[in-house]
Amino acid sequence: MLLVVSFYLFLYPFTAIADNSDELKQEIQQKLKRVGGLIYSEPTKVLNEVNNIRDKYKNELALTDLADLIYIEAWGYMNTNQYQLALNTIEKINQLTRPEINNFDYQINDTKGAIYGHMGKAQKSLKYHLFAYKHVKDKLKYQNLKAKTESNVGFTFIQLGFYQEALPYLKRVLAYNLSIDNPVLRAIAYNNLGEALFHLKQIDKAYEHHQKALKIRIEHKLVFHSSYSYHNLALIYSHKKRYQQAKDYLLKAIQIRTDSNFALGILESQLSLAKVYQQISDIRGSSALLRVVIDNAIKHKQLNILAKAYLLQSDLFSSQDEYQQALSAHKLYHQTLEDVQIKKTDSKLTQYITQTSTVAKDINILQLEKENEIQQLAVVNRERIAIIILISAVIIVTALSFFLWLLHLKRKKIQTINQDLSLTLDKLKATQDKLIESEKMSALTTLVSGMAHQMNTPLGIAITSISLIEENINTFSEALRQGQIKRKSIESILNNVGEASKLALSSMDKTANLVSQFKKISAKLEGDEKQEFELINHLIIQAEQIMGQLHNDQLEVNVYGSKVKISSYPTALNRVLSHLIHNSIEHGFCDTETPKIDIKIKKQPNSVEIRYQDNGKGIDIEKISDIFTPFYTSKMGSDNVGLGLSIVYNLVVQLMQGRITVESAENKGTIFSINLPIQLAQLD
Repeated sequence: MLLVVSFYLFLYPFTAIADNSDELKQEIQQKLKRVGGLIYSEPTKVLNEVNNIRDKYKNELALTDLADLIYIEAWGYMNTNQYQLALNTIEKINQLTRPEINNFDYQINDTKGAIYGHMGKAQKSLKYHLFAYKHVKDKLKYQNLKAKTESNVGFTFIQLGFYQEALPYLKRVLAYNLSIDNPVLRAIAYNNLGEALFHLKQIDKAYEHHQKALKIRIEHKLVFHSSYSYHNLALIYSHKKRYQQAKDYLLKAIQIRTDSNFALGILESQLSLAKVYQQISDIRGSSALLRVVIDNAIKHKQLNILAKAYLLQSDLFSSQDEYQQALSAHKLYHQTLEDVQIKKTDSKLTQYITQTSTVAKDINILQLEKENEIQQLAVVNRERIAIIILISAVIIVTALSFFLWLLHLKRKKIQTINQDLSLTLDKLKATQDKLIESEKMSALTTLVSGMAHQMNTPLGIAITSISLIEENINTFSEALRQGQIKRKSIESILNNVGEASKLALSSMDKTANLVSQFKKISAKLEGDEKQEFELINHLIIQAEQIMGQLHNDQLEVNVYGSKVKISSYPTALNRVLSHLIHNSIEHGFCDTETPKIDIKIKKQPNSVEIRYQDNGKGIDIEKISDIFTPFYTSKMGSDNVGLGLSIVYNLVVQLMQGRITVESAENKGTIFSINLPIQLAQLD
């Protein structure tokens, strides 16, 4: 809903034309306003008009005119579902002026928030709306923009499911808009607060707010805006089991959104209408509409809607006893949901560990600063003592006594300061321990969530398959009891049971394999003891064994460098090498004609560096920061669960007390640098 007015709210308050005649200024502003008015009804025409304005007024456009054209163009791309072009376009504003005099930060962040909201990426949308909010929250002259941005934040909370958190923002926005004469904003405020109240089960209040919003929009002929009111009121009617009214309102919303080419809105209303059809037992209508929603959701890459459509389709098939099709739809639902979760999961485990490390470092720095302060006080104290001794040689006994008294006071003050500093350090250490424990629990929660997500799909398929077997057994038992058993029926039942059994066994095998993979996350290895061994010979033997198991004659592995003995865990090192080689084969050598791996050993004063390099296709720079994250894989859907390099990281860092870094570029291969201590430290 907020996308509708975000454009109009920020386009003109910031515009101040310079170096144009008054008549030309007015002409340009009128054209900008006219083109801006078409941003939702005719977005394709808007893009053509933007180019025409640039060509006609090429030398007369002021800086803010150029910025307004960029906004309009970005919104045009967004409303024609060309999201990447929209993001690239809004960034062009930074090219208009130097960063230190750039006054367009609010518009850039607000527009990015709108684009990501239109794409269904609520987390990124909230991020940029909060950036925009920083620019206007303390500026009285931008009260309109402040209210609009608070409305954006509140609406994005609704998209994320934080309905209670959205209420304070949306109530402030409604109170402000009731104090000004702007029917567009007032209707939006009623609409958004109504959505939050609906999800909080305050149905009557939600109904009242949506009715007020619809009344304003009809009175002021806000046709596109009214589609939101029709859609939301239809949800309330459906909740109250007034299905005919729900159907009528959803058809109105779909028609308006189709006329405005609002693809995401069309999908949302069509999905809600399919649910209404199912509730009134119009199975044919629901099934046909679901096929349309699924096709268009795939086309527009709307994974959240696609997952909901598959789930509704699975329920529809189950209600018609079409269990095989229900099983297929349920599998597609889980696969789509898995894709959604992969995009939303942003390596929280690594982030938590990094934050914990940063907090610990900051506290250590503060402790060093306090110790330095104590030392400086001690130095000052010694200097004063020296001065007192020097002066005491030439001053009378009374003066000497006076200064000794002062020295005594200073010493007591230093003791007090030292005691205060000691208490402060104790508090800081206690705070550090609490923060570390908190971050550990957060990291553990994320890990458990990832494990549960990975196991959810195979277990869901196994349960559905077993349900199908039970249904066929019941059918067979009933036919046998009635004496109506036929050979064809027996063969059909046996085939169904056999296929479902294979699917259930396959899913349980996958679950068992996942459990086995999860166990490998631990850095500890059963039966592995610390030993002293010659590194290069050990790696050569291990590489030959791995190559013998792979039966890959094309791959060349070279191990060379300094001879050095280290005290470490050889079995853990074997697993690290095995995972790295398999990772190169699986992900790096897909299109490499002559695959090659070089492993170079270099001795350093107290450590040894193992430089592992392949000549594969490399790793995308945007993905390289995620490769050590548990459950991250670039080949989701295969047997990979994304634990290999996470296990490597744990073995190197946690068990072998080393470090591992990676550097790569597309089509230039990948380098893993592992630094291990020659002698392991004793750990408690």
